[in-house]
Amino acid sequence: MKTLILILMAANYSWAGFETHGGEYWICENLETKLKSIRLLDYALNESPEIFYPNGTNDTLVPDFKLDLGDDSLDLNQKVMLVISRVKHLDPEAFQRYTQRLSMFFSHVDFVENGVLLQGFPKDERDPNRLFTFGYTIGSETVFCKTVHVARQGDSRDLGRYQIDTSLWESSDVNTRAGLVLHEIIYKDAIDQGLKYSNGTRYLNALISSTLGQVLTKKDYDQARRRAGLK
Repeated sequence: MKTLILILMAANYSWAGFETHGGEYWICENLETKLKSIRLLDYALNESPEIFYPNGTNDTLVPDFKLDLGDDSLDLNQKVMLVISRVKHLDPEAFQRYTQRLSMFFSHVDFVENGVLLQGFPKDERDPNRLFTFGYTIGSETVFCKTVHVARQGDSRDLGRYQIDTSLWESSDVNTRAGLVLHEIIYKDAIDQGLKYSNGTRYLNALISSTLGQVLTKKDYDQARRRAGLK
């Protein structure tokens, strides 16, 4: 049984309106075993909704979420293409944009060491107290979790470049890395449309990365993009 023991959240932090500039990881550590897990926030929100939305559901959650990025035989690019391909018949133009961004993605990435990544953020966002942090117990064991910015995507002035935290990237598995690439690829649409927040990107990424992404109708997909704030 999980027992929540701590929630620390800055007063002006909200999942519906927190301005971010790229993907985030959800990092948990068992204080007894020292085991650490790293998940993309997009997926963690849907895998553990009771943690993020203790008062009920949220309209940007994917129903009955089950992650599907293919089996372990696929590499990162193959996993990303698997997900992107799910929108090909629903939105050919988006499929072309996503495919092009994937083909150029790593040539536009600057891998940076800890601390350098946050230089592009407003000053108050570098304050670690603004991270969403909580702890819970499982039996006699205590687990603490936090959100961490892992990527920053520049605007057109930065020639569409990305910054990715080297140590966090290297510490995450292929599914988490693939999810982060998908987040940035989709988030470019939001940036181009002048959106300031990435909660819509997290929702759309989680949806097409799930088993539901395999069976989306055109109507469902269009509704999902609208819910994500995308045209």
